[in-house]
Amino acid sequence: TRSRSPAASTPQASDCGLVTYTECLRASEVVATHYGYGGAHGLEVSTAPCEQATLGSCFVGCAVSTAVGVPSLYTFLTAEQLVEFGDFNSHRCETASRELCLCAHPAPPTPPTCRLLAPRRAPPRRGRRTWR
Repeated sequence: TRSRSPAASTPQASDCGLVTYTECLRASEVVATHYGYGGAHGLEVSTAPCEQATLGSCFVGCAVSTAVGVPSLYTFLTAEQLVEFGDFNSHRCETASRELCLCAHPAPPTPPTCRLLAPRRAPPRRGRRTWR
């Protein structure tokens, strides 16, 4: 996982991969300790999707707060919500409502297959069928 700042996001940045609740909670505790708030900074959980186009935050993922008294926010959508409201919600860090996003590393792409590296057929044994 890695943290990002919504303010520093660029259009070329990849979407923020969803992290687990436990990873988000741990990041919230680390940030709270770093800023001197103690380990119990707080983490709110939301399953409320944006149901239409809006100017507010529709970030799905872990948004970590660095402000005193403002809890971090872990937002996720159920499968049904994703189908119905997915177009109105975003995995883009710049749409987060807190100072940091915690993002999972995206899975690396599957390497292409190469015919040159495919297993070669063994040559025929003597006395058996020959190659044509």
